Amino acid sequence: MTTIRPWERVPINDETFRLSEREPIRVQQNNHTEKLLAKYDMHYGLELGILLSGRMRRIYQPWQIEVEPGDVWFHGMWEPHGWEPLVVPSNTLVIAALPHALVNMGFEEAPHFNWIAPFTVPPEMRPRTAPHLRAEVLSAAERLATKATIAGQHGALWLRLLLLELLMILRENWSPPSQGIALPPNAYSRINRAVEMVLYGHRPATASEAANACGMGRNAFNKLFEGLMGITFAKFSLRYRVSGAAAQLLRTQDPVKVIASNWGFTDVSHLHRSFLKHYGCSPAEYRRKYL
Repeated sequence: MTTIRPWERVPINDETFRLSEREPIRVQQNNHTEKLLAKYDMHYGLELGILLSGRMRRIYQPWQIEVEPGDVWFHGMWEPHGWEPLVVPSNTLVIAALPHALVNMGFEEAPHFNWIAPFTVPPEMRPRTAPHLRAEVLSAAERLATKATIAGQHGALWLRLLLLELLMILRENWSPPSQGIALPPNAYSRINRAVEMVLYGHRPATASEAANACGMGRNAFNKLFEGLMGITFAKFSLRYRVSGAAAQLLRTQDPVKVIASNWGFTDVSHLHRSFLKHYGCSPAEYRRKYL
């Protein structure tokens, strides 16, 4: 197992896969042709990846796995993660989705089926591809790649259907380690105001403020938010602001002090501590290495 030193990490700045209400699910194919140092990312969209060929290491905090063709990985919202090609070329298919694209899916046959569960349980408890299912997963990946080329509503519906099919395949022999709370059909709409507070504001918001904006008590809000999103509201807010500060460091020449203020950090030392936790280096080091 290779140890990746913090200063060797290479950031990737694809913050939301360009997801939108009109395109809540997107598919990307990536071809890794060189053995490079581990690359790291953190984004809002849910991520389900499939290794098509080669071999890779997927890195979490503090867990990691090695994947072979037909294997999958999951990443939750604003979850720091990394990857390192071990055999090249390594080809991947990555499906990214806005959370509510899955949360709002409901079927009368299984009204409480939690589509988002594989993304929100701890990384080591997420679904893995059983050996006898690898061929079926690769077939699903091929169809996803083909349908991703179809424009408009027809293509968007195909992506939604095929993503659900892939999730069903992976859940054939898997169930969440803990069912947690039963999510109501309107779960995402109930916390949507809190999500908007984070995404459209750069200042830290407290759970009490978010609960008030959603018309809920704090305890009920915290329970619903974490059950739905997989992380606490406080972590969700902090990770978004750290990611935004990182993007501004690379897009502008603004002083670190200004960036810290823009993203709601009390001072440079506060931003420094948050960067060490999420990226393993200081903001200044991040800019020098990756600008």
